[in-house]
Amino acid sequence: MKNISIYRKNNAYITVLLTLIMSILLSLCLTQIEGARRGAVRLEAQIKAETAMNSVLAEYHRQLLAGYNLFSVDCSYGTAAATPVNTAAHLKEYLDRNLDLKELFLSEYLYRDFLGMEATEAQLPGVLFLTDRDGKVLRQRCAEAVRDDLFLTDLQLLLDYSAVVEGQSLESMDIYGAYLEAEQEVENRRKHMTIVDETEVPVEYNSPFAGFLSELSGNLLGFTVGGEISEKTYEGEALFSDRKKAGQINVGNMDPGEDTFVEEATERLLFQGYIGTYFGCFTDPLEGKALDYEMEHLLCGKLDDRRNLLGTLERLYALRSAIDYLCIRDDAGKRAAAEAAAVILAFLVLSPELEEVFRELILLGWSLVEAAGDVKTLCKGGRVPFLKGEGSWGSSLESAMSGCITEGRSDEGLNYEEYLQIFLFLMGTEKLTDRVADLMEATIRSTPGNAHFRLDGCIDRFEAEICFDSAGGQVSFTGIRGYD
Repeated sequence: MKNISIYRKNNAYITVLLTLIMSILLSLCLTQIEGARRGAVRLEAQIKAETAMNSVLAEYHRQLLAGYNLFSVDCSYGTAAATPVNTAAHLKEYLDRNLDLKELFLSEYLYRDFLGMEATEAQLPGVLFLTDRDGKVLRQRCAEAVRDDLFLTDLQLLLDYSAVVEGQSLESMDIYGAYLEAEQEVENRRKHMTIVDETEVPVEYNSPFAGFLSELSGNLLGFTVGGEISEKTYEGEALFSDRKKAGQINVGNMDPGEDTFVEEATERLLFQGYIGTYFGCFTDPLEGKALDYEMEHLLCGKLDDRRNLLGTLERLYALRSAIDYLCIRDDAGKRAAAEAAAVILAFLVLSPELEEVFRELILLGWSLVEAAGDVKTLCKGGRVPFLKGEGSWGSSLESAMSGCITEGRSDEGLNYEEYLQIFLFLMGTEKLTDRVADLMEATIRSTPGNAHFRLDGCIDRFEAEICFDSAGGQVSFTGIRGYD
């Protein structure tokens, strides 16, 4: 009996021990199961959130990509309200659809939701728009769009020419004004000249360049272009630059970062190359754009092609006049020819003291006639060397004084578009970027469904905060997505 009692007591101890062991093992298993479920919830939250954010990026603006090779999400989605709240709503919609099992085949019979997840909130606390940082984000994206296709050495050469123009203040040199002053000086001196021998009657003076330059100044478009000119115009109201002045643009709150892929100077060069690739001009217009002469608009800022073209040709004519004047003045042979012609003119009008004035007048008039031929050559698709040497001149002194020029005389040098690039290099970066944004908006608004398109509504990068409820409790996810 004693043995039986001991046996029963031992069994009781063993039972208690096994119960304790089973309790511990069961607790461990349940803890592991709960941990696995929580881990599954976190993993599912991450997967669903990343899938939803990528789905938002997949809604990139198609016309912006097709016309300008830029990826961005238009947060207006074709409406008049360009706000990130719309994008947050799209993100929430994608989350709900990703978590919904009803769309699965026979979901009521083949699947069971062990996680019970639901997206309760989706916000965008951080947004970076294309136009942020005074257009730096836009310039960087444009540079990235062309960095593999452009030869920076060619753009660097244009930058060097721009430095020459700026360094010597060639754009501020008024050759035509100086020519008119020389003509006035001749006239004033002749009025007060002293006649020694009254039997000698001075020959009536007529400027050899007056007729040609007078006709040119009143009809620069007709002389240089000749053919049909685009009459396109567009409405400039509520475009980016106007909204920016009024303080009505969207501004993001994300830092684009300082680790840009290129230096600032190289980025500027690539931005110029982007403009030359995706924006048309008089000699190379692009179809489907708000204006045919887009690069001319970037220079002049007018709302119609005609005035933009005229303003560009006036600047081009003034620049070529200044360059041609310096080249003629520094050419010993041409300077000698001008001095000889000045002596003859002074002799004919019986005013030897006017030789120096006549020499300067001839140099100025010659450069003006030569520049007219340069501009006409460029408008017809030809090239003109930036600095001229022997064999690259289109006019002799005799032909210039008679108003005759020759065009299309060189296969070397810069073409019309490259001269425009020089002017663009000299513009302020922010001003140029604003006009680029205006043209992008005007062109895209002319396409179906984009009447309210705004470049400052285009999201380049965003930060999302998403909250989930599940059978295992709440879980949150924060992530950043962009077109990197």
